[in-house]
Amino acid sequence: MSDFTSITLQYNTGADSASGATWTGNTLQFGGSGNGANELRWAMSGASTTTPSATWPYITRPSSAPLAITQLWAFSSDASGQKVATYDGTNSHSWVLRWSWDNTGTFAGTLQFSAFGDNTHSTPQAGTQPPVAHNDAITNGSSTDTSNTSYLKIAAYGYGVDSSGNQQSPTSSGGAAGSSPSSFTGTNGAITTTSSAWSTWQSAQGWLQYIANGVIPQATTAGFWYWTAILYTGPNMTTSTYTPVITFQYAYS
Repeated sequence: MSDFTSITLQYNTGADSASGATWTGNTLQFGGSGNGANELRWAMSGASTTTPSATWPYITRPSSAPLAITQLWAFSSDASGQKVATYDGTNSHSWVLRWSWDNTGTFAGTLQFSAFGDNTHSTPQAGTQPPVAHNDAITNGSSTDTSNTSYLKIAAYGYGVDSSGNQQSPTSSGGAAGSSPSSFTGTNGAITTTSSAWSTWQSAQGWLQYIANGVIPQATTAGFWYWTAILYTGPNMTTSTYTPVITFQYAYS
């Protein structure tokens, strides 16, 4: 069996359109490094392109209702990052993030992605605050703030590449990624994508709640699977520093 030579996460530092998006050089490798590299980081204010993980600004919990975090940054090394220009904590933009794969491999099963507390990929304990070992407050969620779903919400567009090898990308002019979610959004099991359309928004809670691709993309065909995210916080989230792992799972042949 031959795995892909390259599967990465790419992020947009340009405009919300096919012609205005900027992906070149904006790549995070899988696996992280344990020293602040290959990280997505959320912030409300106080972050910059050179802020290391050790001094990343804290986010203050709201005192009453949950709220969406309004900035997303991507760091290729601990103190070298860029702001994801089309992320603002809403569903208003389509060209935000994408999974990217080359033409050297063959998918042999369903592509799916979600988030876990750490790289042990332990099943989140829905609604449990404070979290136990190998879980985190984000993916566990809260019975009050999130109705036991994750604080992290995700949505994906179409199949990326369909079974005939056609690339599926958001509307060239950008715009809304599906219907607006809330902190309570989430469905047990998989939300499965359909052809050339935004998925329903889903909670990223391990393999309890996740997004799955509706087809197996054509073999040895390079492609992009577009997606976006919103991270919430709330008054009942246990305070700490959390580093959840966003996981893209696939089989190959």
